[in-house]
Amino acid sequence: MTDENSTTADSTTGATANSGPQASAPKRVPFPLTRLFYAIGFAFVAWVVFWLALFVGLAQWIMTAVAGDHDDQLKHWSRNLNQYLWEVLSFIVFARDDKAFPFGPFPRM
Repeated sequence: MTDENSTTADSTTGATANSGPQASAPKRVPFPLTRLFYAIGFAFVAWVVFWLALFVGLAQWIMTAVAGDHDDQLKHWSRNLNQYLWEVLSFIVFARDDKAFPFGPFPRM
């Protein structure tokens, strides 16, 4: 019987020790307002780049229909454009912390 009482006393003592003034709430990280403004700007840039990429794809289809083969320079440029779009979207969704062009280097493939 004394074993049970000592176990109960220990568990009670442990509970009161953790709920004292020494226990503090975890600190909250401040809202990244600057990143939000960058993300809004990059969202507009991503929208423009998306439509530009579709235009380049259409131009590639026209080149293929006219010349019978795709244009290598246009293909290389569209890969860079797609890489840039990936970097912009990755920054917006917190997948990466590095800012894309013009605040960082333009992607090269």
